This record gives sequence, C-alpha cells and structure tokens, in this order.
Amino acid sequence: MLLSFWRRTRWATMFGVISLLALALMAGACAEDEEDVGVSVGEPIERSPQTPIVIPADEPIVIGVSAALTGPTAGLGTESRDATILGVERWKATNGDQIAGHDIEVRTEDDGCFEADITEQAAERLLRIKGLVGVIGPMCSAGAEAAIPTYAEAGIVAISGSATSTSLTVDQPEGRFFFRTAYLNGLEGTFIGLFLTSSHELGI
Repeated sequence: MLLSFWRRTRWATMFGVISLLALALMAGACAEDEEDVGVSVGEPIERSPQTPIVIPADEPIVIGVSAALTGPTAGLGTESRDATILGVERWKATNGDQIAGHDIEVRTEDDGCFEADITEQAAERLLRIKGLVGVIGPMCSAGAEAAIPTYAEAGIVAISGSATSTSLTVDQPEGRFFFRTAYLNGLEGTFIGLFLTSSHELGI
C-alpha cells in the first residue's frame, strides 16, 4: 500500500512541476527586459511577496526540489527528485529547451523529511539560489509545517506531492504560497472506502 502511494506521488510531483513551469513562463517573460542585478549564488537575495522574481538574461530558471536524499526515506526522496527532472524533460520535449530564452535547471536540497529543522535549512539554502521560481516539496508534513512560513515570507510558491497533513493548507500564513497535489489526511478514510468499494466491484 505504501509503495502504491509513493508511485502515485510521482505523478503528483510531475503535475506540480507543470504548475511551476507555468509560473516560470511569467517570470521569464518579464526578466528579459531587466538589467542584471549582479546576485551570485549563495548570497542573500531580497525576496518577499511584493518583490518580483527577476532572472537576468542568459541566467537559468531554477526549480528547487526539497526532498530527503539521506536517511531512511532517501529512496522516496530520490524518486521525487527524479520525477521532477522527468517532468521538466517532458515539458521540454513538448515546448522546447528554454522559457523566454532561459534554460531550465533543477536544484535539489536534502530536507530530512520528518526533521523540521533540516527542512527549514533546506528552504533557506534554496532561497539563496539565483533564478529560483518555485519549489517542489517539502516532502513530508512535519518538515513542510516548519518550512512553509519561510517560503511564504519569501513569496516563493512550494508545491508538495506528498505532504498530506490537512492543517498545512488550512493554517498556512496569509498569501497562501503552499499548494499540494497529494490527498489530505482528513480524506484518507473516504479514499480508502472508495478504493475498497471499487476493488470489490472490479473483483480485485
């Protein structure tokens, strides 16, 4: 059952990638007319919900991934990262390698899954990446709860395909920069009932 759930999150993650690429279309389109702001990777970047995302000419659009790459859930995190890369490659195959003249890169940070402090540190590192337009993740609910305010304060959209705690979207900060393509824990019983009913009707 767990394996089946995580297989479904691959498709949920890829759907999130498409959403971020749509946002990147808007960011990339307006960046062409901006002057190079001279921000290096690793330096603090001024971010807020009111600050436009500016991508200098010849710099890549970056999609961040917040997923566990070490520890007991590393296999699942690697799968989430790879699903993001696959989603980007499929998008490129249909739409071309660039958005408004910008290459597309995927950058991943290890978020520790259930370790809230590590997830928040991963968010802080991602927010220092020049060209970041959005994040796939965080991977787990405990980490997401800690990192959501960080992304919200920066005005960066985060879309999780696996953080299912119902309160994450309900209790998030104003601005509501966190989204997900996964089911909610509050609906788990309903979904299990629907699955069992469908399985019985299909004779599975």
